[in-house]
Amino acid sequence: MSDTTSTTAVPTAAVPTRPASAERDLSLDVFRALAMFVVVAWHWVFTILRWRDDGPHVDNPISELPHLGYLTWVLQVMPLFFLVGGALTARSTTKLAGTGERLAWVGRRAKRLLGPAIPLVALLGSLYAAALIAGEPAVARAIFLTATPLWFLLSYFVVTALLPLWGGAARRWPVGHVLVLAAWCVAWDVLRFTVGLEGPVTWLSYVWIWLTVHQAGSLLDRFDVRRRAVALLAAAFGVLVLATHLGPYPVPMVGTRTNDVSNMGPPTAVLLALAGVQLALVALSRAWIARTAARHRSRVEVLAAHPMPVYLWHMVGFSVCALALLALGIETPEEPTLAWWLARPFWVAGPLLVAWPLIRRAAGPRRAGPPGAPAPTARVPAPSRSASG
Repeated sequence: MSDTTSTTAVPTAAVPTRPASAERDLSLDVFRALAMFVVVAWHWVFTILRWRDDGPHVDNPISELPHLGYLTWVLQVMPLFFLVGGALTARSTTKLAGTGERLAWVGRRAKRLLGPAIPLVALLGSLYAAALIAGEPAVARAIFLTATPLWFLLSYFVVTALLPLWGGAARRWPVGHVLVLAAWCVAWDVLRFTVGLEGPVTWLSYVWIWLTVHQAGSLLDRFDVRRRAVALLAAAFGVLVLATHLGPYPVPMVGTRTNDVSNMGPPTAVLLALAGVQLALVALSRAWIARTAARHRSRVEVLAAHPMPVYLWHMVGFSVCALALLALGIETPEEPTLAWWLARPFWVAGPLLVAWPLIRRAAGPRRAGPPGAPAPTARVPAPSRSASG
């Protein structure tokens, strides 16, 4: 991409495997898998369930232990998934010449993105309707909460579907269009907080924020120059600190019961600073990750086949365990007490045992790769000590 980006091809002899796999950028497979598995671990380990007459309500320990909010600066990795998706999309759409080709690309990606979710949506929809017909609103609410992580698929689909609109601008002004999007996100937040926007109109934040993060990922190759990546890391982290301590944004990068503003639902512009930190860290580490992954290619390919199935079905495992405990009359702690912390291993093992057969079946024999982009050409960034221009 940039004339200051230094890259070297992965030697075929160094990676003795089939040609199709040799063309993959394994570092991006690793980062994408990391993002998904961290999200799943968060949902299993850090969810507090509170059962009321209308069903389950969820929270996390940060509401009672606010100092843990800084932990989310590490564990909130949804921006990482969109960044990786943006990098992959930029590579796979470089040669798309017109709107027709972009629309065809969107159709193919939508099929790969939404197709795997159809069985889950059908299952949860049927169970939800059955629970309402049976007069069990509490169970219906539990089923609805099981489906809430699907917001990610919808957001990613919308971002992908907008390619015909932003594809031309991204090609002509790769950096400029990201800066414009970021400025609009900040302006939108100012409007939200000053005017007091509420209701469905605020859902547009899911489009603005995640589109901007996705497009920021298209700039990844520009930060192969170490000096640029370090500068981005310092600037983005500085903005993150200032925005959460002097600005209107709370420290946690997740919603909590005790904060009036949630940085995730709907997302706020402070996530752009977190995304900048993650983009810089990816750029600084991906050469080493790529070399390490090349030595364990078969394991990485297995890992790369599972992020989406894991994400789709992990909450089914969690909900089955929660409903089983409820049916057995076993109460779960509603505060982050010692008993709650000691129960965390169960909330990993239990959901995993329930969800794993579903995950394996969903993963099947499909080619490893993201639902939104084809396998990219593998390029291991060569460390650069200086930037030219």
